[in-house]
Amino acid sequence: SPVLEGGLRLAAQLFLREDEDEVTLPIDLPDLPPAPQPEEGVQDGENVPADVPVGERLDRLRSDGWAVLHDVPLSRQGDVVQHLLIGPGGIYALTVHVHLGADVQVDRRSLYVNHRTVPYLRDARLQAQRLERVLGAASSSFVSVRAVVVVHTGALAAPRVTKMPDDALVLGRTDIPGVFRRLPRRLTDDDVAMLTATATRKETWTEQ
Repeated sequence: SPVLEGGLRLAAQLFLREDEDEVTLPIDLPDLPPAPQPEEGVQDGENVPADVPVGERLDRLRSDGWAVLHDVPLSRQGDVVQHLLIGPGGIYALTVHVHLGADVQVDRRSLYVNHRTVPYLRDARLQAQRLERVLGAASSSFVSVRAVVVVHTGALAAPRVTKMPDDALVLGRTDIPGVFRRLPRRLTDDDVAMLTATATRKETWTEQ
């Protein structure tokens, strides 16, 4: 169930940091809402069925020259980048949050779920800044990473945007992969190859 994903990632990070023998997921299963049912015959304009998960949607960008990395270990302390994109349109660090049936709004500074401020934008920005430092140092080059927050509400509609933040993107699940295919080119093929090689080296992350 996608509802469990956030808790499972946190439990896995705790497991890595504390060297435990098992992963414990502290969640009250009876309180979980029912899993959403796929919407038959609904497409997102990219010939991708509406119920395809974010990771699989991102994988479709490989044919467009993008490198798609999942669960990148940002440090030995267990911090993980859920999805890292490196391609013609730049470098993007994606985090996915599930709020089924919620009302999601975005302005330049904040993200609201059911009219309550959540720290997703702040956390995503900090993670992108850390990625810039790590990849920049490992590749001996200037690196710009943009934060992307994906909010899955179970609906086809994307979050309501009053003003998109200048340094981040807030997307719905069905915005992917189309939004990345429409980006202007920012990196050459050689840049993409070099940065991908850097990002896939274990030493890039374990030496931090």
